Amino acid sequence: MLDAAAVKNDENGMLITAVNRHPDAPVRCSISIEGTAAVRGTAEVLTGESLHSFNSYDRPDDLAPREGSPVSGGGAFDYVFAPGR
Repeated sequence: MLDAAAVKNDENGMLITAVNRHPDAPVRCSISIEGTAAVRGTAEVLTGESLHSFNSYDRPDDLAPREGSPVSGGGAFDYVFAPGR
């Protein structure tokens, strides 16, 4: 139940977005980037009370980004995506 997309640009490297839609189970994923000798970056995780959380004028911070764990590897790395609660 992991939805993901990746976009590469010359300025910032690569952006990978992913959503774990499972409400209770984390998803472990191996990410391999062809043609790359080393991968280094940080994860930014959008968090909320539930999978159905959203921001509004009355509650602008129900969904907020938080820094996740750093990622690194020799062209590949493993990452655990938290449940979508």
